[in-house]
Amino acid sequence: MIVASRLSDGRVVFLTPSKQWIENIQFGVLAVGPDEGERLLQAGRKAEAANQVVEAYLITVEISAGTRRPTDWRESIRACGPTVRTDLLTSTD
Repeated sequence: MIVASRLSDGRVVFLTPSKQWIENIQFGVLAVGPDEGERLLQAGRKAEAANQVVEAYLITVEISAGTRRPTDWRESIRACGPTVRTDLLTSTD
């Protein structure tokens, strides 16, 4: 599947079958085979050119009990949220 960072707010997003970007990995489109992966990557590059996202790239996911999870540790953190308690962050304003 394709992951990127949304340009407007920096959130991690996944490409959907309708070429939209969504924060929930469960609704991203899965690439089956290298040709499909390349086609989806091209859609990601178009979104980059349109200043919708940055750094669109392919990731590998596994499906267990109907739930998708990235196989790479870094991507798991990006897909599942921060590893720090955001309620304890302080503002510098």
